[in-house]
Amino acid sequence: MVKKPKVLLAEFHVDDVEHIARTLGVEPETVKETVCFSMGIHEEIRRQELSLKQCLGGLMSVVADLLRHNVPPVDRAEVCTSIFHNLWGASGLPTDTNAKVLQYKFSKEKIN
Repeated sequence: MVKKPKVLLAEFHVDDVEHIARTLGVEPETVKETVCFSMGIHEEIRRQELSLKQCLGGLMSVVADLLRHNVPPVDRAEVCTSIFHNLWGASGLPTDTNAKVLQYKFSKEKIN
């Protein structure tokens, strides 16, 4: 069994981790593991000296593959929309407080 490495969360205070965990309804350890996973990806990007396009292309490929193999087709549009909104906010872009609510129509062959 491989023991998980201990990684210091220099940018997160214990209170921050606990607040995030409460907000998401998960255990603090889950938040720490997720942050450590992200830090590992950053380290691998630096180690391989990847360009922005290589990073985005590789990460998008992984996300698309995870969605395709783990999320039922009728739920993917909602998950993708949620990812988009989270990415938008995390990127520091302004949000529209008067967002329109879209209704998706699903069939076995297509969405809308």
